[in-house]
Amino acid sequence: MRSTHLHELTAVSSHRTSEGLVAYFRCDCGAWEVRASGGADVAIAATRAGGD
Repeated sequence: MRSTHLHELTAVSSHRTSEGLVAYFRCDCGAWEVRASGGADVAIAATRAGGD
């Protein structure tokens, strides 16, 4: 069964790197999301609390 929880992400921090911007977001449920952008490229990596 998949979770129907919609994450309400809050920005925790962001940092400029030589490759672009990296930003960290957190949900109250414990999930984290990391977004990296550089120019036109955007990558999103997410982890969910409880592995669901």
